[in-house]
Amino acid sequence: MNPAHNDTPFSRIYSAEASAEGWDMRRALLFALPFVLILGVIGYVRGVSLANAEQPVYSVKAVIMPLEGRSVSLIATMEKNMLSEILKSNDPARLESVSGRRIRNVLLSDNFNIKMVEKYNLLPVLFPQPPRSLQTAEKQPVSAQPSVWTGARKLLSQLTVEPNAELQTLKIEYADADPTVAYTMVQRYLREIDRHFREDLIRKSQQNENYLNALSESAQDKDWASRIRQVAQGQSERAMYAQLADAFLFEVVDAPIFPEAPFVSDRYQIIKQETLNYLLIGLLIGLLLDFLHVQKLFVRIFPSFFSPRNVSSN
Repeated sequence: MNPAHNDTPFSRIYSAEASAEGWDMRRALLFALPFVLILGVIGYVRGVSLANAEQPVYSVKAVIMPLEGRSVSLIATMEKNMLSEILKSNDPARLESVSGRRIRNVLLSDNFNIKMVEKYNLLPVLFPQPPRSLQTAEKQPVSAQPSVWTGARKLLSQLTVEPNAELQTLKIEYADADPTVAYTMVQRYLREIDRHFREDLIRKSQQNENYLNALSESAQDKDWASRIRQVAQGQSERAMYAQLADAFLFEVVDAPIFPEAPFVSDRYQIIKQETLNYLLIGLLIGLLLDFLHVQKLFVRIFPSFFSPRNVSSN
């Protein structure tokens, strides 16, 4: 019997002579090739799956320009300084201008979006369910129902608020599979953010007015008491203006428009990106395993695959 040497690609790559030479790029790339091919196929399948799962969405936006408190400045500069002097150490309610940053922070806050979900009963809109019989609905546990906090998180995932420092504007955009929902939500956000800051300023102005009136009654100097009452009157006018003014917080530069066509993602781009990502992952895995000589463990486990085989022939 003459032993025959069965030569394989892996036996040539990981022969004793090749192992003695150390790490070799050509050998490493050949070792990584199966990982690249396998993960490349997985990435392509995943890309096709994601592309098919992509649903067209309707996006509605509105662009606003915060007034930075200019429209609520009914009191003169001297009167503002007087208010600051009176309340410098004991300000019961500090009045701040409404900037774009403050509007953005409120819009993206959990508490504000939780109130949106509760006020407009948005859970059925955010998590639509198929019609069920009364018996099935009664058997469904309460824990299976999405919570208000979950609804707020989904609202935030579909809401985009982008400031433009150069133009001093703020873009509010909402995306949804239903064009009516997207259009309505942008209008609701504009209405609720306006109401939020109006009520906040009215409350603070009334607190300041009450505090100033009490302070004027206890003042010993009549002239000083008269000045305090003037400032208190300014707070009352500020609160009244907040209730009646149309453009109080911001000016709507670009009003929301009902969308006519949905936004559809590029299917080819999704498949291409996923395939390239997985090809790169496969290449890195193969190079890393070769560099760390993990293949030696494979040689011990699968000697017939990685090593030459001695086949006896008659």
